[in-house]
Amino acid sequence: MAKTRRTTATARRRVHTAGGHVHQVPGVASGPTVKDLSLLAKIFWLAHRNRVELAPAGVAALLWGTAAVFYKSETAGVGMFTAAAMVGLAWWAAGKRLDREVEVLYARAVAIVASVWLIAASIVGPMHPVMLWALLIAASGFAVPWYKHKLVRPYIPSPLLGDWQIKWNKIRDRIGLGGSEVVEVEGDENYAEITIQLDGQTYAHVKDHAETIASLLGLPAKAIAIRDMRRVNAGRVKLVYRRVSAIDEIIRWEDMAPLAPKKATDPIVLGRSETGDWKKVGMLAHWMIVGMTRAGKSNELHALMAQITGTYDPEAPEGTPEGTADCLVFFIDLKGGSVAARWKEVIDWIAIDLEGAVEMLEAVKGMIDARGANAPVGDGDGDQLEPSPERPAVFIVFDECSEGLGSSPGTPEQALKTRLTAAAESISRRGAALNFYLVLAGQDGSLQTYGTEKLRGNLSKRLCFRVAKKENAQYVVENYPRLGVTDLEAGQFLYHERVDDPVPIRGPHMTPDWNRKLPQEISKRNARRKPTLDPETAAGGGEAYATRNARRPAKFRLDDTPSSETKVPDETRKDADMANTTPTSAAARAAAIEREAGAGVEPPVTADDLAKVADRIDLAASVEDTTDLFCRLLGNAPRHGVKVQALYETLGMSRTWAHYRVKALEAAGLVANVSHGHYRPLEGVTVEEMRRALEEWEAAKRSPVPA
Repeated sequence: MAKTRRTTATARRRVHTAGGHVHQVPGVASGPTVKDLSLLAKIFWLAHRNRVELAPAGVAALLWGTAAVFYKSETAGVGMFTAAAMVGLAWWAAGKRLDREVEVLYARAVAIVASVWLIAASIVGPMHPVMLWALLIAASGFAVPWYKHKLVRPYIPSPLLGDWQIKWNKIRDRIGLGGSEVVEVEGDENYAEITIQLDGQTYAHVKDHAETIASLLGLPAKAIAIRDMRRVNAGRVKLVYRRVSAIDEIIRWEDMAPLAPKKATDPIVLGRSETGDWKKVGMLAHWMIVGMTRAGKSNELHALMAQITGTYDPEAPEGTPEGTADCLVFFIDLKGGSVAARWKEVIDWIAIDLEGAVEMLEAVKGMIDARGANAPVGDGDGDQLEPSPERPAVFIVFDECSEGLGSSPGTPEQALKTRLTAAAESISRRGAALNFYLVLAGQDGSLQTYGTEKLRGNLSKRLCFRVAKKENAQYVVENYPRLGVTDLEAGQFLYHERVDDPVPIRGPHMTPDWNRKLPQEISKRNARRKPTLDPETAAGGGEAYATRNARRPAKFRLDDTPSSETKVPDETRKDADMANTTPTSAAARAAAIEREAGAGVEPPVTADDLAKVADRIDLAASVEDTTDLFCRLLGNAPRHGVKVQALYETLGMSRTWAHYRVKALEAAGLVANVSHGHYRPLEGVTVEEMRRALEEWEAAKRSPVPA
C-alpha cells in the first residue's frame, strides 16, 4: 500500500465534524493523495481542505467584489437592499444554527459591519482609500477571534460514535479488517456516515462487503453502502448507513399469518407499507398483477393463495374450530404448473394447457348462469351474493395470462385465444355479483397481455411489480413516469385502486431459504378447509367440471384423484367412452343405445333420436377400427408430438375418449408428453404394441368391479 504524505502545520491530522470544525485526533495518521488531480482541482481541494484558515480572507474578497459590481453598475440601491437582507438573514440564522452566545454575537457583529461597509462602498467605490483600509482593518480584526476560537474549540464527538465503535469492533475481524477503527460518525439514527480508519488494508478489501457488514449488524442488505475515499485519504473508507423503510425489510409469513382473513368478506393482507403498517384491502374483486420475470409476482400469488384458501367459518360448530372455507380456487398455469403444483391440495380445478383453459372458463360462464338462476342474490345487500361454505366464492387464478389471452394472428392457437379472451371478459362483467373473481398475472398492462380494454378495465385491484420499461406500467398505476417502477426490488410492488395514489408495499417472503416448501405446507393445512361447490353451480359447469379430477395431470393428482386407469361413474362417461359402457352383443348394444336416446319412451321418438341411434350403432360397430386408427395416428406423430385435440377431432371422438387412452399408454410407458400436451411414442415402440396395450386396458375396464 502506498504511503500518504505527511501533513504540514496548517494541514495537520484532523477530523471534520458536521459543523465544519477541524480538530486533531491523536494517533490517527491521515493525509491527502493529490498526485492524480489537475491543477484547478488541486487548488479547489486545497481551498476546501483549509477552508477554516481561509474564511476571513475569502469573506473579505467576496465583499469587495460585490461592492465593485454595485459601484460599476451604478446600482447603489441594490447594494443597500442586499446589505439589509444580509443582516436580517444572518441575524436569524445565527440564533438558529449556533449554540453558543459568544458565537451568535460574533456572527451578528460581522454581518452588521459588513453591511455598513457594503452600502458605503457601493456609493463611493471599494477602491476609495478609506473604504479599502476599512475593509483590511475590519477583516484582520475579526480574523483574530475567529482563529483563536475555532482552533481551540473542544471537539464534541457524535453521541453515536461510541455505539458504532462497539458495533464495528465486534464484526471487523469476521470480514478481514482486524485493527481498523471507527474514528468519526456524522449524522443521526436515520442517516449516518461512519469513517473507518483502516489498518494496512485498502478500499479494495472493503468494497464487496457491504451486504456482509449489513448482515452481521442485523440490518437489511441495502442499509449499508461503502464510499470510496482514496482521493482524499487512501487509508480510510466511509460506511453510509440509511435507515430503510418497512418495504426494504424481509417480511415473514409467520408475522402476517395472524392477520389473514377469517372469511371472504374480511380484508386480505398484501404486506407492509413504508410506514410499517399492514396494508389490508377487500378480497372480493378482480385482480391485475403485473411485473417482469423474477420481480415477485409468483411470491405474491403464493401469499394470496394462502389467504384465499385459508378462510373459514368463524361460527363453525364446537369441535370443528377451523370450519370450512368460503372460497374455492380454479388455477390456470400455462408454465407447466410451476406455481400451481405447490397448491394442488386446495385447487379444485387446474388447467396447464390452452385447451384446458378454454374448457374451464367457458364452463365458468355456465356456472355463473346456473348460480344466477338458483342463488338467493337478494338475501345479501340486494345485488351482491354473500359467500358461504355452502355457496363459496370462486377465484380463477391465471398465471402468465398473456399466453392465453390477446391475439396471435396466424398461429394455430388464435381461435382458442379468441374464445378464452371472450370468456374471461364475460366473467369480468358478470362474475363479481355472483362471487366469481379473476386473478390475472402478466408482465405488462398492455392489451397484448390482457386481451381487451373491457377486460382490463374491470380488474380493479392492481399490483405493479418491477417492470422492464416504465411504459409497461402505464395501464396499471397512475402517474407511472414519476414512480420508480423499474427500480423496485423483488417482492416490492405498488398497489393501486380507483383514483387513490399508488401505495408502495412489500409482501411476505413465501419461499425463504429456511423453508422453501412453505406454500406446500400451507396448502396441506388449508386442504382440511376446502369447500365443495354447490350442486346447482357445479351442474352449470357440465361434464367439463364433473370429470375435471379424472383428467388431472399426473403431477397434480392427489391420492384420491381417479387416474386414467380407474373406473369412473357411468353417468359421467356416457358420451365420453362408448367402449366402456356398450354391451358386447349387437342386439344388446342397439337396445342400450335406444334406451339412452329415448326410444320407446314418451314423448315419441323424433327424427333426431333415430339419427342419434344410427350414429351410436355405427360408432359401437367401428370402435375397434377407431382404436387401431388412433394408434396409427399416434405412432406417426412428428418429433414434437401430436396434441390430444388433433387426435379426437380427426377421429370424431370425444376429448375424454382420447385423453383416457393417451393416459393409459403413458402409464404403460409407451408414449411420453414431450412438451405442453404434445404426445409421441417412445423410441422403438410400435403401433402393434400400443394396440395390444389398449386392448388389455379395455379388457381390464370391462371386468366386473367387486361390490
